[in-house]
Amino acid sequence: MDPAVRQKSRLEKMEPLFSLRLQDGTRWGFWADGETAPRLARFARILGLSPFDGSVSDWRLFFSRHGPCKWYCHPADGWQTKHLRVIKLHYHPDKPEIHCEMGPDRQDVLEIFKLQNALFPIYETAQKKGGVPIHGALIERDGAAVVIAASGGTGKSTCCARVPPPWNPLCDDDTLIVREKGGEGYAAHPFPTWSRLVDGSCQSSWCVQGSLPLKAILFLERAEQKDSVVTINKLEVAARALALPSHMLNDLWFDLELDDYRRQRTTFFRNVSTLVNEVPCYLLRATLKGAFWEEIERCVM
Repeated sequence: MDPAVRQKSRLEKMEPLFSLRLQDGTRWGFWADGETAPRLARFARILGLSPFDGSVSDWRLFFSRHGPCKWYCHPADGWQTKHLRVIKLHYHPDKPEIHCEMGPDRQDVLEIFKLQNALFPIYETAQKKGGVPIHGALIERDGAAVVIAASGGTGKSTCCARVPPPWNPLCDDDTLIVREKGGEGYAAHPFPTWSRLVDGSCQSSWCVQGSLPLKAILFLERAEQKDSVVTINKLEVAARALALPSHMLNDLWFDLELDDYRRQRTTFFRNVSTLVNEVPCYLLRATLKGAFWEEIERCVM
């Protein structure tokens, strides 16, 4: 058999190596060609992905060194490409499949950014179902979660480091909020802190597949003297939330074609407007030494 035909047959029958199931019901399958299998393995390790469980995937993300291969992809034409910072994503309107073109191997931080950019279609697809990727930490107690949302350098990581048991910090940078399957309520998934992987300060993995019902969103402000949780009006809530898309999205949106950029921003605006009308939102004023979690327990939990 011709080697190209044999390789085509192998890829067509190949099952995904890893799976991801989000609480909105979306099921992802991930697989790779031989050259990029180590990258996918690292991606799966960082995100805590499960080995493929045999279920049917709604979406498939294929890691490859090059773009869609004409003898593998059916139909061969009609593919559309999004050029992100360090990767290319290839979509086809008739296929629930996305090819992530990773390019040549690199031995520096660029590899981390490539893996981070590969999350884009997961965030993008979640938004189509009402999800909100937000720049915020996720902490939980007794099976319920709250998001502490803020821009970088405001104190999210400090808050996560300080909460005592039975509080449990799940992530301190990005959280994906999704509609519960069936449309009743929201759930939150913790996502990685990529900057810690870049600077080498953390080699942990995050259990992205794990999720918890979302109890509230707290917009963080630093306080000098007293910790407090304060009710704020819906207009201020919406303004604060709209300023806090996942910082990865905020960067990558500007790489998109203008029409796509507008669609992405409009979807985020619509989803945030719905979210803040259904989930309680507060202003959290936290000092460096106070027990801010007690205020959360008193006012929110």
